[in-house]
Amino acid sequence: MSKSSEPLWPLIEVLQRQIVPQVQRHGMNNVIVGAPFWQQFQRREAVLPEDVFITRQTLKSKKTAIKSRSSGGTKSLVNAVWPKDGLCSTIMPVLMFVVGGRVALPLGDYVVHCRSGHALLIPAGTPHPSGSLLCTESSHAGNEFNDMFSVIPWGRGVACWLNHTKNGEHWSHRTPGENCHMFSTKANFYLETLTEEAVSRASHFQQHCDGLLLALMTLLLREIEEQHAFQPILLTETAIDPSTPPNLLEQNPITRAQAYINSYLASPLTIDQVAAHVFMSRAYFTRQFRKTTGKSFIQYVTERRLQEAKVLLHDTNWSIEKISEFVGITPTRLRHIFFEYQRQTPSAYREQSRQ
Repeated sequence: MSKSSEPLWPLIEVLQRQIVPQVQRHGMNNVIVGAPFWQQFQRREAVLPEDVFITRQTLKSKKTAIKSRSSGGTKSLVNAVWPKDGLCSTIMPVLMFVVGGRVALPLGDYVVHCRSGHALLIPAGTPHPSGSLLCTESSHAGNEFNDMFSVIPWGRGVACWLNHTKNGEHWSHRTPGENCHMFSTKANFYLETLTEEAVSRASHFQQHCDGLLLALMTLLLREIEEQHAFQPILLTETAIDPSTPPNLLEQNPITRAQAYINSYLASPLTIDQVAAHVFMSRAYFTRQFRKTTGKSFIQYVTERRLQEAKVLLHDTNWSIEKISEFVGITPTRLRHIFFEYQRQTPSAYREQSRQ
C-alpha cells in the first residue's frame, strides 16, 4: 500500500475483516430495514436477525419540519426534527454497520436493539438519532461501547465514516483515516437502489438486495484501496455530522450556512440560496456571515473549493477536469483561483505538494 493511502487504513481494515466477509456470508439477512414508525415497521412482517429485538418508546416532541426554501435544485439534508428526542429525518438513506459492542438505536417510536455483526438500513424520512445522541445498549453494564460504520449518498458519490461511543462519550471524524468521500456515481446508485428495493419488497427483492449490498461494500473497499477515496478536510472534530447534524435547531445560523456550503460545494451556490436555507434576508445574512467568518460569502466559498481541490490534487490522480467538477467550478476557473491564491497552476501544485 502506498504512503498516501495509509491514513485510510482504519476504514480498509473494517471493510476487509468485518463488513465484506459478513455481507458475503449473510447478505441482507443481518440487515434491519427501518421504517418511519412502529406500525409501518410491523406491517412489513420481516423476520428479525438472531439476537435482535424491538422495544417501544413514546416520543416527547412533535415533528418540526425544516423547510429547505433553497434554489438551484439543492435541498437541506435534514427535512424534519423531533427536538426533545434528539431525532431527525433526512432526504437520503443511511446504511449503518455495527462493528463493535451493542446498540440501542431509536427509530421513530421504537428502538432497535442489536449487536456487532448486524446492520441497519434507514430509508429517507425515517426519524433517527442525531450525531450527538448516545446509542449504546446500557443494559450491558461494564460493556457500554459501540463502534459503527456508516455510509450515505454525498453529492455525486458517497461518504463513509466510523462512529464511536464509549463511557458516555460519542465522537466521529476525530481520528485520521476514519472518514472519506469518494466520487463514485456507481456507489451512489447502488445505495439508492438497494434502499428502494428493500423498502418496496417487490418480487425477488431479497436476491436483488443481496447482490446490491455486496456490490456496494466491495466497491467501497476497492475505491479506498486504490486511492480513489480521500479524507475531506471539512470533516473535523467540530464539523457537523453529514447525515444527522446534532441540535440542528439550536445551531448558529452561520454555522448551519457553513455546513450547507460544505455539503453542496459541487453545486451552484448563491447568497440568496444559502440565506434562504437559514431563513435570513440576503442583506442581514451577508453582514452576519462576514462578521462571523471574517470573509465575504464569495471569498469563503472560493477558499473552501480551493482547499478541497488541493486535497484532491495531493491525494488522488484525478484529472483537473474531474476535480473541477467535484468542487463545483469549471477547469478554467479552478486554474484562475490557483494562480490568484497560490501563484501556480494546479498541476504545479500537485507536483510540489508530493515532493
